[in-house]
Amino acid sequence: MTDREFDQLMKTLSDQQANLSDKVDILQQTVEQGQKEMKDGLQMVLEAIWKK
Repeated sequence: MTDREFDQLMKTLSDQQANLSDKVDILQQTVEQGQKEMKDGLQMVLEAIWKK
């Protein structure tokens, strides 16, 4: 493997790692949003039951 091939491979791996990191960040935000929506929904249900 030449130095040029090695450098290209390292750049590809670095790009893929950055892309994966971005996807993990998006997934984390999605999970947090889902947790908030579930909490809000549960609170609405409990308030509706409480008011009966």
